Amino acid sequence: MGKHTPGPWEIGGVKTSKKEIVGLCIFGPKEEAIVLVGKKGLMDGGEANARLIAAAPELLEALKECLKAVNTVIAFSDMAGHESLSFIRVKKMAEQAIAKAEGEK
Repeated sequence: MGKHTPGPWEIGGVKTSKKEIVGLCIFGPKEEAIVLVGKKGLMDGGEANARLIAAAPELLEALKECLKAVNTVIAFSDMAGHESLSFIRVKKMAEQAIAKAEGEK
């Protein structure tokens, strides 16, 4: 599987036709675009979804940095071998989300 296009991604606008079809365009840095299309009324969450998709590259990078920080805390913790359940839970969630985003799971 290929790599995703890095950010920044931006929402380009909303278009409505006479048939009440709504399209939200999310433009990447290399003229690439993602278009969300649906009937007006069915796209109630469309703009929020577009914002989330546009932020995805930055969210993935931030999550990777958070995972490094969690791993560092676990490695140097006085609780070595007794890591807090919240750290273990966060680590597992981050690893699963990163794998999903990168097509590994």
